[in-house]
Amino acid sequence: MSVQTMYLASCQICDLVATTVSKIFNKFLNWSIATFEVVGTAKAAHQLYNMGYHKEAKELMTQVKEMKKNV
Repeated sequence: MSVQTMYLASCQICDLVATTVSKIFNKFLNWSIATFEVVGTAKAAHQLYNMGYHKEAKELMTQVKEMKKNV
């Protein structure tokens, strides 16, 4: 095996590893953002309910149910 062949093989391995890690990280990041959006919206709905805005809180909770389906 020549040096260039070894170099090309190692580059292909590095590209494969980098692509795989990048895909996993992006999926985790998207999942994290979606989860925190659900948590934040639920917390906002709770605060609205505590302040007496029951109709608005109910609307937010229906949005939370839809958001959970997408997570």
